[in-house]
Amino acid sequence: NPTIGQIELFTNAGSYNYNSLQLELRRRFADGLYFQANYTLSKNLTNTIGTSQGLFEPFLQNQDPDLDNQRADFDQTHTFNFNGIYQLPFGKGRMFLNQGGIVDKIFGGFELSGLVQYGTGAPITFTDTRGTLNRAARSGRQTANSNLTNEEIRALSGVFEQNGNIYFINPSVLLQTQNPTTGRFSSTASSGFGSTPFEGQVFFNPNPGQTGNVARTLINGPKNFNVNAALLKNINFTESTRLQLRFEAFNLLNTVNFFNNTQFANINALNFGQITSAGAARQLQFAVRFEF
Repeated sequence: NPTIGQIELFTNAGSYNYNSLQLELRRRFADGLYFQANYTLSKNLTNTIGTSQGLFEPFLQNQDPDLDNQRADFDQTHTFNFNGIYQLPFGKGRMFLNQGGIVDKIFGGFELSGLVQYGTGAPITFTDTRGTLNRAARSGRQTANSNLTNEEIRALSGVFEQNGNIYFINPSVLLQTQNPTTGRFSSTASSGFGSTPFEGQVFFNPNPGQTGNVARTLINGPKNFNVNAALLKNINFTESTRLQLRFEAFNLLNTVNFFNNTQFANINALNFGQITSAGAARQLQFAVRFEF
């Protein structure tokens, strides 16, 4: 039918392949101590991400679904969690200073608790979305070209600071331009299709009728590490009433946890490679609670 511009085939064509190693260590509460730790090493490969509500995700090219095979957007290589509670062994009924009265009021009833979390960042894809192989509506995940191997590109990732900006990729491979009014620097990975490459350029726009040679979801975004902790002091008055003093710290080590600005790093964007936001700094809080 020569009047049809396009035909969509709606079918259950997506596939997932998830593999993981899962470890857990747990100590049930005894002698004032409890803790639990778990670790997961995983990889989730798919050609249909499935996180949108559209129910329809077109392949870059229907004849070759493998072009869309990649790690899922929510794939996380390493995940570690720990939580624990420790009642200090001082005061009435404890190993040390096992006395009631004023001794127990001063030295007894202390409790430490904490939470540790670590995870690698969400995967990032280097894209050129111009629709050179098919059309722009299908090319949101189309990758760019590069003269480097995938391993060499991975070696460029990390956290870098230059010209007042933070980057998830080495800024030496970017073209940086300073705004004469604001003094801020913009960055791009490509000077445009058909233009003369700049010094250090490693990402290039695919030619018409082609798609990029860079693998999808090639690198991980910034990792996350967080420690929360609390120190509690319980002062018992009767069997059913007590005063609790709480000191709590969120992000105890004041770790800078950068956020992924995007999982689709368009090499033609003017903020390519930049990280512009991070998690909260350390927060401390005190609380008093009377329980009855």
